[in-house]
Amino acid sequence: MKNIVLSIAFVAVSAMGMAQSRDFKKDVLEYIEVAGSEKAMMVQLEQIFSQVPVSKQEDFKKELAATLPAFKEQLAEVMMKTYTQEEITALLKFYNSPIGKTIASKQEELTKKSAKIGEKWGEEYLMPILMKYFN
Repeated sequence: MKNIVLSIAFVAVSAMGMAQSRDFKKDVLEYIEVAGSEKAMMVQLEQIFSQVPVSKQEDFKKELAATLPAFKEQLAEVMMKTYTQEEITALLKFYNSPIGKTIASKQEELTKKSAKIGEKWGEEYLMPILMKYFN
């Protein structure tokens, strides 16, 4: 009888842990969405799109889009190891607030501008320094 009670308790605790894990992952995936992480990544990929022949860009984008769920799942796993449930809850609260929504809405434009700065920095500063050390 004692073993049965312990078994039932173990199953109940395991089920609660799995439910909490699913809720945590759901919250992390929501955070990825509301924080604009996917949009920022797509901005960075636009440079790659321009390197694909125009006639093939649509197919390329569709194929790439099909890989995004797996990317988000992996990103969520990393975030779940990095942040606590409490931290993700606080981030969601922030990004769902008016100021958080404003900040998230500016993420795409900020990423575009940052990429241009990074590209220019690479050409003007990084490449000359690299050439100095590779010659």
